[in-house]
Amino acid sequence: MKVKHKLAAIAASAALVFAGATTAAADPLPGYECRSVFTGGGWISFCTYVGEPPAEPVPSTITRIAGVDRYATSALLSQETFAPGVEVVYIANGVTLVDALGAGAASQGRGPVLAVPREGTLPAPIAAELERLDPASIVIVGDPQSVSDAMAVQVEEAAAR
Repeated sequence: MKVKHKLAAIAASAALVFAGATTAAADPLPGYECRSVFTGGGWISFCTYVGEPPAEPVPSTITRIAGVDRYATSALLSQETFAPGVEVVYIANGVTLVDALGAGAASQGRGPVLAVPREGTLPAPIAAELERLDPASIVIVGDPQSVSDAMAVQVEEAAAR
């Protein structure tokens, strides 16, 4: 009996959190049916759209930007988004991408995140993009295990051209 009581209290609590996180309205997600399931480790909520489909199809605004590799792709994305003379360029490891994710959030649209290998030769598309951007500053994201000091020198040289 106590277990049922605890589960009921958890269910009531989860319902309040779910409703409070979306809206205070009676129907927090119009057009959706939502359910919560207790898994033993916590509550999982899921919603299914049950509303009417739109009268007209939604026009597609999808654009694909892709280069021959991840380095070229980051350069192309930068070209499509930023004009020369940016405030800052963030340089991040293009293999692990963890630093690039953080840099993307930190940039707040002030400049691109360009992917580079940890070591070796700076990819030509990145060197050309650094030269085109002529950034006021460069932030290397991560320690030398992420982007080597030798790679950082190549980045700086390319931006100075």
